Amino acid sequence: MIIRTALPVLLTLVAALHASADEPKVPQLVRQLAAKEVEARWAAARELIGLGVEKAAPTFIQALGSKDARVREVSAWSLGELAPRPEPFSSKPIRPTPTTAKAITALQQALDDKQVDVAEMAALCLGKYGELAAPTLPALMRALRHRAQGVRMATINALMQVGPHAVPPLTRALRSRDAAVRWAAAFTLGGLGHQAARAMPALKRLRADPDKKVAEAAAASLSSIQASVKAQRRQPNHLGPKTR
Repeated sequence: MIIRTALPVLLTLVAALHASADEPKVPQLVRQLAAKEVEARWAAARELIGLGVEKAAPTFIQALGSKDARVREVSAWSLGELAPRPEPFSSKPIRPTPTTAKAITALQQALDDKQVDVAEMAALCLGKYGELAAPTLPALMRALRHRAQGVRMATINALMQVGPHAVPPLTRALRSRDAAVRWAAAFTLGGLGHQAARAMPALKRLRADPDKKVAEAAAASLSSIQASVKAQRRQPNHLGPKTR
Protein backbone atom coordinates (compact mmCIF):
# COMPACT_ATOMS: atom_id res chain seq x y z
CA MET A 1 0.00 0.00 0.00
CA ILE A 2 2.85 2.39 0.88
CA ILE A 3 4.55 1.64 -2.44
CA ARG A 4 1.31 2.21 -4.39
CA THR A 5 0.75 5.52 -2.62
CA ALA A 6 4.33 6.69 -3.02
CA LEU A 7 4.73 5.75 -6.70
CA PRO A 8 2.65 8.62 -8.17
CA VAL A 9 4.51 11.08 -5.93
CA LEU A 10 7.88 9.73 -7.06
CA LEU A 11 6.85 9.92 -10.71
CA THR A 12 5.75 13.52 -10.23
CA LEU A 13 9.05 14.38 -8.59
CA VAL A 14 11.03 12.73 -11.40
CA ALA A 15 9.04 14.66 -14.00
CA ALA A 16 9.56 17.91 -12.11
CA LEU A 17 13.31 17.28 -11.83
CA HIS A 18 13.49 16.50 -15.54
CA ALA A 19 11.58 19.68 -16.38
CA SER A 20 13.77 21.80 -14.12
CA ALA A 21 16.86 20.29 -15.75
CA ASP A 22 15.58 21.49 -19.13
CA GLU A 23 14.91 25.05 -17.95
CA PRO A 24 18.53 26.31 -18.04
CA LYS A 25 18.83 25.03 -21.62
CA VAL A 26 16.03 27.20 -22.99
CA PRO A 27 17.79 30.61 -23.02
CA GLN A 28 20.90 29.01 -24.52
CA LEU A 29 18.86 27.28 -27.23
CA VAL A 30 16.98 30.48 -28.02
CA ARG A 31 20.28 32.29 -28.53
CA GLN A 32 21.42 29.44 -30.76
CA LEU A 33 18.44 30.06 -33.06
CA ALA A 34 20.36 33.09 -34.33
CA ALA A 35 23.57 31.15 -35.00
CA LYS A 36 25.30 31.80 -38.31
CA GLU A 37 25.64 28.08 -38.94
CA VAL A 38 22.45 26.70 -40.49
CA GLU A 39 22.82 23.29 -38.82
CA ALA A 40 23.21 24.90 -35.39
CA ARG A 41 19.99 26.89 -35.80
CA TRP A 42 17.91 23.90 -36.83
CA ALA A 43 19.49 21.68 -34.16
CA ALA A 44 18.48 24.20 -31.49
CA ALA A 45 14.96 24.34 -32.90
CA ARG A 46 14.62 20.55 -32.79
CA GLU A 47 15.83 20.41 -29.22
CA LEU A 48 13.32 23.06 -28.18
CA ILE A 49 10.56 21.16 -29.99
CA GLY A 50 11.51 18.13 -27.90
CA LEU A 51 10.47 20.02 -24.78
CA GLY A 52 6.83 19.72 -25.86
CA VAL A 53 4.26 22.07 -27.30
CA GLU A 54 3.24 23.77 -24.05
CA LYS A 55 6.82 24.76 -23.24
CA ALA A 56 8.25 25.25 -26.73
CA ALA A 57 5.41 27.01 -28.55
CA PRO A 58 5.44 30.19 -26.40
CA THR A 59 9.20 30.42 -26.98
CA PHE A 60 8.81 30.21 -30.76
CA ILE A 61 5.84 32.60 -30.77
CA GLN A 62 7.97 35.17 -28.99
CA ALA A 63 10.91 34.47 -31.33
CA LEU A 64 8.69 35.29 -34.32
CA GLY A 65 9.04 38.90 -33.20
CA SER A 66 12.82 38.80 -33.55
CA LYS A 67 14.56 41.37 -35.75
CA ASP A 68 16.58 38.50 -37.22
CA ALA A 69 14.78 36.98 -40.22
CA ARG A 70 16.68 33.71 -39.72
CA VAL A 71 15.20 33.37 -36.23
CA ARG A 72 11.71 34.17 -37.51
CA GLU A 73 11.96 31.57 -40.28
CA VAL A 74 13.14 28.73 -38.03
CA SER A 75 10.52 29.70 -35.43
CA ALA A 76 7.73 29.51 -38.01
CA TRP A 77 8.97 26.08 -39.11
CA SER A 78 9.09 24.93 -35.49
CA LEU A 79 5.51 25.99 -34.83
CA GLY A 80 4.53 23.91 -37.84
CA GLU A 81 6.34 20.91 -36.37
CA LEU A 82 4.38 21.41 -33.14
CA ALA A 83 1.03 21.16 -34.92
CA PRO A 84 -1.16 18.43 -33.39
CA ARG A 85 -1.29 15.16 -35.30
CA PRO A 86 -4.34 12.89 -35.50
CA GLU A 87 -4.14 9.67 -33.57
CA PRO A 88 -3.63 6.57 -35.75
CA PHE A 89 -6.86 4.79 -36.70
CA SER A 90 -8.92 7.45 -34.91
CA SER A 91 -11.71 9.51 -36.47
CA LYS A 92 -11.90 11.89 -33.52
CA PRO A 93 -11.45 15.52 -34.56
CA ILE A 94 -8.43 17.35 -33.18
CA ARG A 95 -9.48 19.99 -30.70
CA PRO A 96 -7.37 23.13 -30.43
CA THR A 97 -5.77 24.08 -27.14
CA PRO A 98 -5.16 27.71 -26.13
CA THR A 99 -1.47 27.23 -26.99
CA THR A 100 -2.32 25.83 -30.43
CA ALA A 101 -4.64 28.77 -31.10
CA LYS A 102 -1.86 31.22 -30.19
CA ALA A 103 0.57 29.41 -32.50
CA ILE A 104 -1.90 29.64 -35.39
CA THR A 105 -2.44 33.35 -34.74
CA ALA A 106 1.32 33.95 -34.67
CA LEU A 107 1.77 32.16 -38.00
CA GLN A 108 -1.09 34.15 -39.48
CA GLN A 109 0.64 37.39 -38.51
CA ALA A 110 3.87 36.08 -40.04
CA LEU A 111 2.15 35.90 -43.42
CA ASP A 112 2.70 39.67 -43.59
CA ASP A 113 6.43 39.38 -42.84
CA LYS A 114 8.48 41.60 -45.16
CA GLN A 115 10.99 38.76 -45.58
CA VAL A 116 9.61 36.47 -48.28
CA ASP A 117 11.20 33.31 -46.82
CA VAL A 118 9.44 33.91 -43.50
CA ALA A 119 6.06 34.57 -45.11
CA GLU A 120 6.42 31.45 -47.26
CA MET A 121 7.34 29.33 -44.24
CA ALA A 122 4.38 30.71 -42.29
CA ALA A 123 1.98 29.73 -45.08
CA LEU A 124 3.44 26.23 -45.35
CA CYS A 125 3.21 25.70 -41.61
CA LEU A 126 -0.34 26.97 -41.31
CA GLY A 127 -1.24 24.13 -43.65
CA LYS A 128 0.09 21.65 -41.09
CA TYR A 129 -2.71 22.70 -38.73
CA GLY A 130 -5.32 21.59 -41.25
CA GLU A 131 -8.89 22.53 -40.40
CA LEU A 132 -7.69 24.18 -37.18
CA ALA A 133 -6.31 26.97 -39.39
CA ALA A 134 -9.78 27.81 -40.75
CA PRO A 135 -9.92 31.09 -38.74
CA THR A 136 -6.95 32.32 -40.80
CA LEU A 137 -8.80 31.95 -44.14
CA PRO A 138 -9.18 35.73 -44.71
CA ALA A 139 -5.42 36.16 -44.27
CA LEU A 140 -4.66 33.16 -46.51
CA MET A 141 -6.93 34.53 -49.23
CA ARG A 142 -5.04 37.83 -49.09
CA ALA A 143 -1.77 35.90 -49.35
CA LEU A 144 -2.91 34.57 -52.74
CA ARG A 145 -2.14 38.09 -53.96
CA HIS A 146 1.40 38.10 -52.57
CA ARG A 147 4.07 39.43 -54.92
CA ALA A 148 6.24 36.33 -54.44
CA GLN A 149 5.26 33.15 -56.28
CA GLY A 150 6.71 30.98 -53.51
CA VAL A 151 4.35 32.53 -50.96
CA ARG A 152 1.38 32.12 -53.29
CA MET A 153 2.15 28.43 -53.90
CA ALA A 154 2.67 27.80 -50.19
CA THR A 155 -0.69 29.48 -49.56
CA ILE A 156 -2.38 27.23 -52.11
CA ASN A 157 -1.01 24.22 -50.25
CA ALA A 158 -2.26 25.60 -46.93
CA LEU A 159 -5.75 26.21 -48.34
CA MET A 160 -5.90 22.62 -49.58
CA GLN A 161 -4.99 21.39 -46.09
CA VAL A 162 -7.67 23.56 -44.46
CA GLY A 163 -10.17 21.55 -46.49
CA PRO A 164 -13.86 22.23 -47.16
CA HIS A 165 -13.87 25.41 -45.05
CA ALA A 166 -11.80 27.00 -47.83
CA VAL A 167 -14.33 26.26 -50.60
CA PRO A 168 -16.66 29.29 -50.13
CA PRO A 169 -13.91 31.97 -50.16
CA LEU A 170 -12.12 30.20 -53.03
CA THR A 171 -15.34 30.08 -55.04
CA ARG A 172 -15.81 33.81 -54.50
CA ALA A 173 -12.20 34.37 -55.58
CA LEU A 174 -13.03 32.88 -58.98
CA ARG A 175 -14.71 36.24 -59.70
CA SER A 176 -11.61 38.28 -58.82
CA ARG A 177 -10.44 40.93 -61.27
CA ASP A 178 -6.91 39.58 -60.82
CA ALA A 179 -6.28 36.71 -63.25
CA ALA A 180 -3.53 35.33 -60.99
CA VAL A 181 -6.00 35.06 -58.12
CA ARG A 182 -8.62 33.41 -60.34
CA TRP A 183 -6.02 30.89 -61.49
CA ALA A 184 -4.87 30.17 -57.93
CA ALA A 185 -8.44 29.72 -56.69
CA ALA A 186 -9.33 27.37 -59.55
CA PHE A 187 -6.15 25.33 -59.08
CA THR A 188 -6.72 25.02 -55.32
CA LEU A 189 -10.33 23.90 -55.73
CA GLY A 190 -9.13 21.12 -58.01
CA GLY A 191 -6.78 19.95 -55.30
CA LEU A 192 -9.67 19.68 -52.86
CA GLY A 193 -11.37 17.03 -54.99
CA HIS A 194 -14.91 16.01 -54.02
CA GLN A 195 -14.81 18.45 -51.10
CA ALA A 196 -15.10 21.25 -53.66
CA ALA A 197 -18.15 19.81 -55.46
CA ARG A 198 -20.13 22.97 -54.59
CA ALA A 199 -17.74 24.99 -56.74
CA MET A 200 -18.39 23.00 -59.92
CA PRO A 201 -20.97 25.42 -61.41
CA ALA A 202 -18.59 28.36 -60.94
CA LEU A 203 -15.71 26.40 -62.48
CA LYS A 204 -17.85 25.50 -65.47
CA ARG A 205 -18.48 29.19 -66.11
CA LEU A 206 -14.79 29.97 -65.64
CA ARG A 207 -13.86 27.72 -68.58
CA ALA A 208 -14.85 30.70 -70.75
CA ASP A 209 -12.44 33.05 -68.94
CA PRO A 210 -10.64 35.41 -71.35
CA ASP A 211 -7.33 34.45 -69.74
CA LYS A 212 -6.22 31.17 -71.33
CA LYS A 213 -4.33 29.94 -68.26
CA VAL A 214 -7.31 30.58 -66.00
CA ALA A 215 -9.68 28.80 -68.41
CA GLU A 216 -7.34 25.80 -68.59
CA ALA A 217 -7.02 25.67 -64.79
CA ALA A 218 -10.80 25.76 -64.44
CA ALA A 219 -11.25 22.92 -66.92
CA ALA A 220 -8.55 20.78 -65.30
CA SER A 221 -9.89 21.34 -61.79
CA LEU A 222 -13.43 20.60 -62.87
CA SER A 223 -12.28 17.26 -64.29
CA SER A 224 -10.39 16.48 -61.06
CA ILE A 225 -13.40 17.24 -58.89
CA GLN A 226 -15.74 15.21 -61.09
CA ALA A 227 -13.38 12.21 -60.97
CA SER A 228 -13.05 12.55 -57.20
CA VAL A 229 -16.83 12.73 -56.76
CA LYS A 230 -17.28 9.55 -58.80
CA ALA A 231 -14.58 7.76 -56.82
CA GLN A 232 -16.19 8.87 -53.57
CA ARG A 233 -19.54 7.47 -54.64
CA ARG A 234 -17.93 4.10 -55.33
CA GLN A 235 -16.67 3.88 -51.76
CA PRO A 236 -18.47 1.15 -49.74
CA ASN A 237 -19.27 3.55 -46.91
CA HIS A 238 -20.58 6.32 -49.18
CA LEU A 239 -24.01 7.44 -48.01
CA GLY A 240 -25.49 8.80 -51.22
CA PRO A 241 -29.15 9.24 -52.12
CA LYS A 242 -31.11 6.02 -52.26
CA THR A 243 -32.33 4.90 -55.68
CA ARG A 244 -35.71 3.33 -56.13
